[in-house]
Amino acid sequence: MEVPTVYFADARARSSAESLISKFDRIIEIELKDKISKGDLVAVKTHMGSPLSTRYLRPFYIRRLVEHLKKWGAKPFVAETTGLGLTNPRGTAQKYLEVATSHGFTQETVLAPIIIADGQFGTDITKVKVMGNLFKEVTLAKMLTKVDFLISAAHFTGHAFAGPAGAIKNIGVGCAGKTSKGLIHFRNKPKVNPSICDGSPGYSIAPCITACPVDAVSKENNKAVIDEEKCIFCYACVVKCPQKAIETERTEKSFLQKAIAEHTKAFVQTIGKENIYNFNFLIEIDWNCDCEHLQKGWNDIPIVPDLGILASSDPLAIDQASIDLINAAPGIPGSMAEECGVMEPGADKLGGILKDIDPQNLLVAAEEIELGSRKYKLEKIEVLSPKST
Repeated sequence: MEVPTVYFADARARSSAESLISKFDRIIEIELKDKISKGDLVAVKTHMGSPLSTRYLRPFYIRRLVEHLKKWGAKPFVAETTGLGLTNPRGTAQKYLEVATSHGFTQETVLAPIIIADGQFGTDITKVKVMGNLFKEVTLAKMLTKVDFLISAAHFTGHAFAGPAGAIKNIGVGCAGKTSKGLIHFRNKPKVNPSICDGSPGYSIAPCITACPVDAVSKENNKAVIDEEKCIFCYACVVKCPQKAIETERTEKSFLQKAIAEHTKAFVQTIGKENIYNFNFLIEIDWNCDCEHLQKGWNDIPIVPDLGILASSDPLAIDQASIDLINAAPGIPGSMAEECGVMEPGADKLGGILKDIDPQNLLVAAEEIELGSRKYKLEKIEVLSPKST
């Protein structure tokens, strides 16, 4: 297997000719121009942040990608999917688009439509048969399975459950349907605890029934019953049940890492590896993710200085290179890197901060299912002289 190339545009600049955007433009021209054809429907898959997050990827980078795509005659749109569950702040298309707008993501700012690719309630999904170790069937956002090309534009951060949040997570979770998002994070679909939902007089299950967007919850003998075949794991009944009688159980983090890798592989196989390209933005690198869903989103100060932008056709290689560059960098004083004693270059930054999770395990899981290569060639993008530009 040929060792994949990971292109690196470093963040250091002494003039406009050396700007990160100038280097970004060069990577786009070098890597994407010959991959995109006139008329291609191209999804630029990114994350637009949570309500109180402040370090999401700036819309300007997405706009720059779109400008190139439109110049080549492609038909780009900016893509995301609804968040885990139905009731969280990004759980529906409407709620997510409100968050996106508040962060500056609009059709006017990115020069392309912004589409929540799994529909208003996350129900616009397609089932795909796979030969995974954990799953034999996954759900994907239907619209993203119909594109000619997908560009992953990930703000690389840490993640409390996955370890690294980069290209693999942006595709594996970000392109998954709501059902798969649920089964990545939880052991099983919601189940009714009969000892709590016991049909007592005056007991109402109406909130559980009306909360379900696919009519998977019904009433039998004054008790709630969930049809697992209909259930899309939107989690709404769990949140709305007044007696807290509907239960789920979190998956182990090692399972979640393997599940993300398998869903990434499923999506790659569905539209073809040759039709996907990845950018990881190593800018304002937080130890926690932009999608922190247990709250309304939040950010800490970055753990290392801005490093730049990585680009590769291999999602595993680019994530491995991202971790390696972060580990090689010095930590920022006053950050979690200092608090956790991983300030020195060479220290395992995310592993030392997250403590109970090894970030490399996600990459090992991806390597085991042949998603890509952990070995890579790092090629630094050189700045062209003013005369050559």
